[in-house]
Amino acid sequence: MSVTAIKKSENVAMQLVTDKIKSRLAVESHAKAVGDGIAIAPSVKPAKKANGIFTITFSYEQNLHRTQVQSTQSGYGTPVYKVALSSSLNPESNICWLQRNTDGWKVLLGTNMDAKLIDALTAAIEQQA
Repeated sequence: MSVTAIKKSENVAMQLVTDKIKSRLAVESHAKAVGDGIAIAPSVKPAKKANGIFTITFSYEQNLHRTQVQSTQSGYGTPVYKVALSSSLNPESNICWLQRNTDGWKVLLGTNMDAKLIDALTAAIEQQA
């Protein structure tokens, strides 16, 4: 999201910061309320960038996580999603590739991924797509 600041008063900049903090607190409180379940933030939806990279926020193992996803077109017409993973989420792989098929989601690349992690990632991607 691109914001152009015009120096009129200090209140305008403070309002932007306040709104960002409020939206983050809303996401965190929603994730805590859900607990072990899958929590995504439907109200906080960042715009997709031109190169297909966007941010997803999801809850996994009672922690709120935010990561980057790149959407690429495959030869079959369905997009493939490249997800960056931190080592706390999956110590064996830093990147996974996911693709939605008629049967559901398929992990194209990524080793020993927990089913709950895959569910959390795919639910957050579906919310953004």
